[in-house]
Amino acid sequence: MKCNFCGEKLKDGANFCEFCGKEQEAIGGAAEPEEKGTADMIDALPELHDELDRIAEMREKSKHRKRRVLVSVILIVACAAGVWFGMNYLKDQKKPVQPVSGEVSSAPATSGVAGEVKETLLGSGFTQVKILDGATAEDAIHSVKDQLGITDANTSFVMKSKTAVGNDTYYRFSQTCGGLKVYGGEVVLAAAQNGTPIALNGRVVETDGLDLNAALDAGGASNAVSEYVNKLSGDYRITEGANVTVAEKVVCNFEGKTYLAYVSNVSGYNEKGEYVAYDAFVDADVGSGIYVCATSSYENGGEEAALPETDSAEVPADVNSVPSSAAESAMTMFTVNDKFNWNDKTKTSALEEIRREDIDAGNMSAYVAGTKASVDRAYAYFKDSFGYAGLNGKNGNFKVYLNSNEYLKDKLPPEKALYSGDVLMFIREDLTSGELDVNVAAHEFAHGVMYHIAQFDGTRNFSENAAVAEGLADVFGELCEAHFAGGTADWIHGSRNLAAPESGFVTKLSGAAEMKDIAECYRYSTVVSHAVYQMNANGVDTGALGELCFRSLCLMTKGASFSQWRTVSELAARNMTDAGRLTEEQFAAVCAALDNTGIKGQRLYARQVDEIGGEEELEPPESETAPADDVRDKVIE
Repeated sequence: MKCNFCGEKLKDGANFCEFCGKEQEAIGGAAEPEEKGTADMIDALPELHDELDRIAEMREKSKHRKRRVLVSVILIVACAAGVWFGMNYLKDQKKPVQPVSGEVSSAPATSGVAGEVKETLLGSGFTQVKILDGATAEDAIHSVKDQLGITDANTSFVMKSKTAVGNDTYYRFSQTCGGLKVYGGEVVLAAAQNGTPIALNGRVVETDGLDLNAALDAGGASNAVSEYVNKLSGDYRITEGANVTVAEKVVCNFEGKTYLAYVSNVSGYNEKGEYVAYDAFVDADVGSGIYVCATSSYENGGEEAALPETDSAEVPADVNSVPSSAAESAMTMFTVNDKFNWNDKTKTSALEEIRREDIDAGNMSAYVAGTKASVDRAYAYFKDSFGYAGLNGKNGNFKVYLNSNEYLKDKLPPEKALYSGDVLMFIREDLTSGELDVNVAAHEFAHGVMYHIAQFDGTRNFSENAAVAEGLADVFGELCEAHFAGGTADWIHGSRNLAAPESGFVTKLSGAAEMKDIAECYRYSTVVSHAVYQMNANGVDTGALGELCFRSLCLMTKGASFSQWRTVSELAARNMTDAGRLTEEQFAAVCAALDNTGIKGQRLYARQVDEIGGEEELEPPESETAPADDVRDKVIE
C-alpha cells in the first residue's frame, strides 16, 4: 500500500501516512467502494484532477526535503573531514620527514633563507692590518669581510686554534652568527713573523636575512630530533642503545639554504649491529629534519665501530724507549686479546696484557718492540720537523692498541692500521715476528694530526677530501721514513707505488671526482701523492716537501677539495719561496707537478691570477674502470 499523496510505502490498512501526515480516505472513497455510473464519474473528474495535482505537489516537496537533508549531511561530513585534515596536516608539519637514505638524509623544512657557502683564497697583500696576536688576526679577517662575501652584521669569528710553522703562524677561526656556531663556516689566516698577513683561506656561510628567534625551545627541539632519528632508514637507523645529546641551537647550510637549527649528536647500534654516530639537524622553527652527517668513530674498512672503552684491566705494554730527539713520550701502549670485540654491545672491556712477562724481563716481542719504535718515530718526526707534539699538538698522551692474531682477522687484511680520536690501532695476523713499518705508523699518526688541525675525516666519508687526506697520509708516511733514512724516500707505501701508480690508480683528473666507495678514495689519493713524488723527483728535497705539505694542511679548511688542496699548495710554496725556503726553480717544479694533476685551482685575488692550471683538454685517467676490489685489497687505511 502506498500513500495517496506522497507515494511512500505504507503498511496495509494504514489510515494516515507517517511521512506526509495525510488521511488516506481523503480521496473518495469509503472502505467499501460503491458502484458509480459513468455520469457520476465524469462529474468527479475535475475534483480528481485537483487531488492528483495536490499529490504531485506533495511528492515534489518530499523530494526537495530529501535533497536538503542529503546536502546537509554531505556538508557536515565535509566540514568534519576538513577539520580532521587541518589538525593532522598542521601536526605533521612539525614532524620530521622520513629521509630518503641514511648516508646524508634531508627533508624539506619550511623555514630557512637562501644562502650560499662561499670559498675565498687570498694571497699576500689582502690587508694592511698587522697581525701580532689572535685579536689582530680577527681584525684582519673583519677588514676583508667584503672579499669573503660577508654582508651580515651578525657574522663574526672566534679563534679556535693557532699553529706555528717555522717563523709563520696560522690562525684558525670559526664563523658565528649572533653568537651561534655556524656549521661549515671557517677562516684560516697566516701571518709572517713580522705580522704581515701572507694568506687567507675562507669558507663562509651566507646568513643574510636569517631570523635568529627560534619557535622551538631546547625541550621541543630534543623531541623533534628524537622523532627525526626514529624515522631514519638504512645504516643510520638506530635500533639499540640509542644515545641522543641535548640539542644545541646553531646555524647550518644545506642544499642552498641557511637554517636556524638544533643539532644533537646521536649514537647507537643499527640493525646490522654496527655502531654509528652522527649529528642530526632539525629546523628550529618547525622541527622538521634537515640532514644528518657522520661524526668521528672507529673506521673498519669504511664501516664504523665503537670506540673501545678503557678500565683498570688495561696495563701499559711499554712507556719507555723514546728516540732521543723527542723530549718525552706522548704514547701509552695497550694490547688487545683475541676475544675483544669493538662492536661489543655491552661495551665491557676485555683488554689484557700480551707478553707482559717478556716486557717485565726486558724482552718485548719483536712486534711490540717494533711497533713502539715506529710510533715513536712518527711522533718524533712531527715534533722535530714542525714542532707539533702529540696527535693534538698539546703533548697529551694518546693510546696505541695492538691486537692478537685472531682479532678481526676475517674482516681486515694483515698489517691493517686505524686511527680515531687520540687512538691508533695496529692490527696484524702474527704478533710473534716482524714490526710495523714506520711509514704505516706515520700514515695513521698523520690522520690524527690532520683531524686535529683541519678536521679531515679520512675515508669515513666518500669525498674528494677523503682522497686528499689519504694522499697526504701516504706522503707523510714516506717523508717520515725518509727523515730517518738520510732524506731519501722510496715512495713505496704498503702495496702502493706512489712513483709509478699501478693500473686503476688515478694521477690526473679530467673533471669532478666522484667517490662511491672507500676503494675509490684510495684510488684517487694518488692524485695527491704522485704529484708530491714528482716534486721530489724534480729537485724539491723531502725536508722542504714536509714543510710544504704541513703548511698546506694548516691553511686548508674542513672538507677541502682537490681544488683547494691544489691552490693552497701553490700558495704555500710561494710563501716558502718568498721566505727563502724554496728556490724559484723548486717553486717552478711544485707548480709543474700541480699542473700535471689537471686540477684547476681557485682565484688568487692578490696575485691577479684568474685561473691556475692549463686550459687544454685533459685526457681521462688511465684504467678508470679498474675493478674497485683490486684496489681495496691493497690499501692501508
